[in-house]
Amino acid sequence: MGDRVLLTCAVARGTAPFSISWTHRGEPIAGTAANKYATLLSGSVATLTIERVSAEDVGNYTCTAANEAGSGSFTAALTIEGEQHRDGFYARCMSIG
Repeated sequence: MGDRVLLTCAVARGTAPFSISWTHRGEPIAGTAANKYATLLSGSVATLTIERVSAEDVGNYTCTAANEAGSGSFTAALTIEGEQHRDGFYARCMSIG
């Protein structure tokens, strides 16, 4: 947690210009949401950068590309592996008695 994550979406075929949109759990992602997300479109490759990844960022991300001919989308799941500690709180279970 706390790292930067890059998600990449490449348009395999079709004619430019493309419009690219990203969603997280079905909700549109704003490119300037508190400097959390940044989007970039370079040719036929779109990148979503997520800064300071936290537990709230876990879930499905969908990239949708559209042009005059139609649209297509791809969904990827972001997970966090390893121990997760929240706000410095650590719980430890012990058996007494």
